[in-house]
Amino acid sequence: MIWLLVSVSTADLVYFWPMWVAGPWGALLLVATLGGLSRGEPQRWAERQARKQERKRHRGGY
Repeated sequence: MIWLLVSVSTADLVYFWPMWVAGPWGALLLVATLGGLSRGEPQRWAERQARKQERKRHRGGY
């Protein structure tokens, strides 16, 4: 947002410096996400949630 405001207020496209912040963090998040997907984490999470719901149901809770 700051980069956009500076670019608009100067009526010139300023060097896109946010890429030095967003780029590395985006790459780390991408690697972590792909690693979790390759290990089947979403399925394990869904199975844990289903077990929690099943335990709740057996205890009489909703």
